[in-house]
This record gives sequence, C-alpha cells and structure tokens, in this order.
Amino acid sequence: MTKSASELVAEAMQARQDPARDDTAIPLLERAIELEPSRGDAYLALANIYNQRGWLQRELALWLGRFDLEPNDPDACERIGWVLGFMGRARDALPWLERAVTLRPSSRWAMFFRGNAFLWLQDYDRARRMYGRQLELHADHSSAHAGLMWTLLAAGAEEEPRARLRVIRGSGLDGDRYDIKRADLEHFLGERAEAVTLARRSLDVGAARRYWPRGICASTVLGSALWEDDRAAAEEGLSRSVALVEARRVEGDEGHMPRFDLTAVHAIRGELRQACQWLEAAVAAGWWYPDLARRDPLFRNVHPEERFQRLMALAPATTR
Repeated sequence: MTKSASELVAEAMQARQDPARDDTAIPLLERAIELEPSRGDAYLALANIYNQRGWLQRELALWLGRFDLEPNDPDACERIGWVLGFMGRARDALPWLERAVTLRPSSRWAMFFRGNAFLWLQDYDRARRMYGRQLELHADHSSAHAGLMWTLLAAGAEEEPRARLRVIRGSGLDGDRYDIKRADLEHFLGERAEAVTLARRSLDVGAARRYWPRGICASTVLGSALWEDDRAAAEEGLSRSVALVEARRVEGDEGHMPRFDLTAVHAIRGELRQACQWLEAAVAAGWWYPDLARRDPLFRNVHPEERFQRLMALAPATTR
C-alpha cells in the first residue's frame, strides 16, 4: 500500500532520531514533498539534513522550488538568503532576507543572517546594527552575540570586544554550541587557558557540528591554544580535526568551513604552503573575512607569507 505524505514524514522523523539514519530519511522526505508539495515540515527537515552535510546546492534548489509554490513562506526566503550568504553571495542574499523579515518580523534568524551578509561585505556598521536588532528581539541569542563580537574584532576594536566578552561570560545565553563559540573568541583575544577549558568541554558534544562564521572544530582551537605548552596534546587535537573534516569532505560538504579548518590546522603546524592552498579553497567556497584573518592567532604562522597577503588583498567579485 502506498504511504501518505504524513506517514512518510513521520517515518523520516523517527529515522532522524539517530543521525546515522539520515540516509534513510532523505528519500522519505523527498517522496513526501513529491506527494504533497505544500508540506513545509518536510522541506525544513530535508533542508536541515542538506545543511548539516554542507550540500549547499541541493538545499538552495530545494528552497527555490518551495518559493515557486509558496512565495510568502518566510522559511523559504530566510533559508535561500542564508544559503546564498554561506556560499559567498552576500549581495544576492540580502533581498531574500529583507523579504523574510517583512514576512516574519520576529524571526529568530533572519536579522542575524542579514548581519552575517554585511559582515561578509565588510560593512561593519550595518552588520553591527543587524546583530543589535536581533539581540533586541532575542537577548539570549548566542549566535548574534558571537556575530557582533566578530564584527567588532573585524572592525579593529580592542576594548569593546573584551568588555562584551566579560558580559557574555556571566550571561545565560542559548546553548547552541555556546562553548565552542566562546572558546574561539577567548582564543582570538589571547585568553588561552579559558579557550582550552571551553574547547575541551566541547570535544564530545556535537564534535562535527559547525557554527557561523568560523566553522572551526573545538579540537582545532584546543590544538592552537596548547601548541606552545603541550605539543603532544595539541597534535592530538589537530589530528582529530583533520579526521572530522575529511569525513565531512567525503560526505560531500561544499562549504568553506572544512577548508577553513584545514587552513588553520596547517597554519598551526607551520605547513605554510598547504595552509595557503586551503585558504584559497575556502575563499572559493564562500569564505571572506580578511580583516579577521589578518589578526587571527590560528593563522599567526602564515601572516608573513606573501601568498597569504596577496590573497587577502584580492576581494572576491561578489564583494564589489
């Protein structure tokens, strides 16, 4: 007997209780959408799998198809904008995100995604305003706090990021990968001991999951923070990162995050040619945060390299 769309979605959701069974869920959700194209829950579930795997082209095509059917679906507009921004197409992303905010002004993510786009475009004033507006709506939004911190750092601020970090340390923010976000920020600001504590706490909690904009593994932050003091533990962390990243690449991750991570691993080890190669690949895949990269302790060994400096001077066409 042919299963209904509702039955297929229910079966897929049951399979998704175990992430190892996402391959089972994918055809169930795809079939549910074929049978009942209006099912927004099936689109969201399928898009989340694509997103977690870094299948950006498939996610974009999925949401564009949804938009053709439901042009007033805020999820479709929001996620199209998110994927385009993640691919380095920030200017293309902004109209979609503006429409998403119009359709759903209280969204937990649309204003944040707009901040991301402006940060990518190096428009730090507008990025800061977008993150601030997101925090007015959702004061516990750890991603918006992190985005605002990275914006301040990219703009060259010194004291305000430290002051905000002190506030964040004592705040009750949402738990979406909060420890690794903070570990990365602490490390960037030279607080290595705190970075080590937070990174270690993050190693076994969603170790392969990512967060915007860095996408760095907790084990990479740990390896960098420990490099001068405990080389064996640092190398263990970096080897762990390489294994996680290679697994994502084998799975088909198209995004910049695995490539950024490999850039950092090679830079920390002093493997400068490989670091520059992977940074070029990250830029090609949508990464573009040169003002952060020039200050980034993850890249301290590669900063003097002429190839690195040339790359940071060559803005992608989509930023112009």
